[in-house]
Amino acid sequence: MPAQSVREIVPPERRGRTDIPGRVVSRIAARSAGEVARVREVGERGPRTFHGGTRATVDGRLTTLRLDVTVEYPAPIRQVTREVRRHVAERVRALTGLDVGHIDIEVVDVVPSRDASRPWDTAPMPVVPAGPAGPPGSAGLGGPAGATAYREPGTRLTGGATAYREEPG
Repeated sequence: MPAQSVREIVPPERRGRTDIPGRVVSRIAARSAGEVARVREVGERGPRTFHGGTRATVDGRLTTLRLDVTVEYPAPIRQVTREVRRHVAERVRALTGLDVGHIDIEVVDVVPSRDASRPWDTAPMPVVPAGPAGPPGSAGLGGPAGATAYREPGTRLTGGATAYREEPG
């Protein structure tokens, strides 16, 4: 009679237990979320991270996740987050054997796409005429649209909602 291996003698449920800490699950979730198209960054918790990031709570065979992600503009955010949820749940389940009960996603930023053809950089913006609240280039409110703003066609918005320029006197 051939010798039986230990695996054949001891049933799987009695061989021991494997515990996967939440920090490992959160690392897997963060890396998996980064694999999704149009996701630029995923916050990871680490020794220098005091808030935000990725968090996982493991309770037995069930885990819940919270992810902070940065998405490329102009990606459809709901569609991207739906794909992040699907992909992260599949990867966590495949790599850890845990069931993912819930994934909260916070989109903490949107950044310009890496794509070279960015139509929002070249489309001319309309010039809003000055209203009674102030001279051209002022940030005062007024005019029929409620704001005084001048915009050079083809200029990009940086750091605010409106770019101003001085009209020649």
